[in-house]
Amino acid sequence: MTYTHEFIGPDPWITEREVFSHGNIIASIPCNPCRIRLGRDVCHRHFSSSFHRTMSAYQQDGEPWVNCPTCKYSHPVEDGNSRMILIFSSSTLHNCILDRNVRTGRHLDIETICGAKTADLHRTWQAVYSSTTKPCDVILVSGVNDIPGTPVNELRNILNTWSFELTHQNPTSTLRVCRMLTPPAKGWFPGNGPLPLTNYTNHLNMIIEVNNMITNINQLNAHDWVIGFTTEGCRSTRRGGERKISHNFGAWREISQGKHRCMHLNDRHRVIMLRKLITFIESYVMQPNAIQPNVIQ
Repeated sequence: MTYTHEFIGPDPWITEREVFSHGNIIASIPCNPCRIRLGRDVCHRHFSSSFHRTMSAYQQDGEPWVNCPTCKYSHPVEDGNSRMILIFSSSTLHNCILDRNVRTGRHLDIETICGAKTADLHRTWQAVYSSTTKPCDVILVSGVNDIPGTPVNELRNILNTWSFELTHQNPTSTLRVCRMLTPPAKGWFPGNGPLPLTNYTNHLNMIIEVNNMITNINQLNAHDWVIGFTTEGCRSTRRGGERKISHNFGAWREISQGKHRCMHLNDRHRVIMLRKLITFIESYVMQPNAIQPNVIQ
């Protein structure tokens, strides 16, 4: 559902500005959403559409409206959609939605927690959305912070549990997991050349194993194709007649600190990544009968 009758975004409010009603904007202080939801103090940056709606409702009398930073419309706190579309991510997509060039065709909820592992995002869904009566379409963009500390079998169990809980909440709810990034700090392609440090630990094989597991999870959930980001921030080159993948180091935020420090895409590439994800949601999640391409990313 769109709200063309009340379209006022992105001006007069500035969407690029972080505000405390989004969640927590300072990494060194306890996060209000997590304190309320989980009953514990955790220090991290956190963007939460749900928390923003709650704060908007608290601050208004009568039927509360929200200047929504996700769809960039002013609309009622209760958006009126029959299904909820939820994006969960770590710093991979944190605050990308605030870019004024990013728009969604309808309202969707976003929870991004910097430093979060998949288990943290799962706990957030349990605390915020597990009791909703609406069916939920969850799209998960995560995994980087699980490498190498979360064994693949443990990660598989988390995703299977999340999927089970979703369908228990509503049989039509869905979970789609995007194949994870390969940041140079965690995985080193042979096409990059020699390892950046003598003591560098290359987790590329684990990342490949996790991404293969994610493909299997999606297929078990009847999603033959889900957009993935394995080669985002990379380039494909042909050397000696063989095509090789290497990193495009200029696309990574930390390149000035050295190639081995590159953990996050820069803001331009993260916004491009989110726009690709939104196109996927509009084309395949919002239109579940659309023919899916025979592509793995």
